[in-house]
Formats: sequence, structure tokens, C-alpha cells
Amino acid sequence: MNARSDIMFVKMTGDKLPSRILLPTAESDHAQCAEQYATALVRQFDGALTLCQVANVYEEEDALVKVKQHLDEAEQRLLQMNGNTDLPKLKTIEQRILRNDSISKGIINEGQNFDAVMVGATRKSSYKKSLFGGIPLEIAKELNTTVIVVKHYHPVKALLGRVVGE
Repeated sequence: MNARSDIMFVKMTGDKLPSRILLPTAESDHAQCAEQYATALVRQFDGALTLCQVANVYEEEDALVKVKQHLDEAEQRLLQMNGNTDLPKLKTIEQRILRNDSISKGIINEGQNFDAVMVGATRKSSYKKSLFGGIPLEIAKELNTTVIVVKHYHPVKALLGRVVGE
């Protein structure tokens, strides 16, 4: 794949455009790129955005504090993007910590309550295995709602991939 732009894989269900989006967030460039697209989509359709992160059911309270801090940081990034266009402002951003021993299952279970789930590709995915990574593809396969998977274009990494891969 030699696309020189961000890539989105969209699995649409139904004919309704998504206005309530669940956005699992992580510290990857792909996840933060998904944050930008989700924010724009929700603002365009005057919808609602819910940030989430999966925490293992066995996590101690100290670990949950870190998850909450990560969600707060993601919310701050979204709020900073909020005033940069002529689109309507985000009305609310909700946060959810999903307790599950599987990241994909936690997102699948929660995603059933939304019009769409937008997720960033996993960092380590090889073209031969999967362009977007195992977790996002499992979510797209198992969830019966619209799923949008975003892969961010990295010019330097793409150049290295083209040089080394050829």
C-alpha cells in the first residue's frame, strides 16, 4: 500500500450517518488522527462524542488513575481542536473507562450503544498480516454498527517502507 495520505476503512451499517461516536483513544499517532476525524464528524452532524479506554478488570485503582489521566489529556486535545473551524462546537465530550480483560471485547460491548466506533489502527501491523492491525479488524468484524478505522500517514516512515520494501 503506497497511499500518501491518511487511510480510512469504513464498515457502514444502515443508511444513517453516525452522530453518536465511541472513540477509543490511545497514545499512538493513528489514535490521535482518529480523534481529529471523529471531532470533525461529530461537529458536522451536531452529534455526541464519547472517549473511552479499556482497563483490565484486574487493574488496581492506581492504574485506573493513569487511564483517567490519559482520557483527560485526550479530551483537552479535542477541546483545543474545537475552535479551529467554522463547524459547530462540540456540545459535550463524555469519558468512559471500560473494564474488560480484552481490549477488543470491551470496545465491542460498549460500541453496540453507539451509531459508530472510530478507532486508530494499531501501531505494529504489517501489510502481509493486516493493514490496520488485529484489534481494529476484530472490532470491525464483530460489531454490528458502523466502524471506522483510521491509519495516519507518516511521510518518513512511508518513505523508509518504500525504500526497504522494494
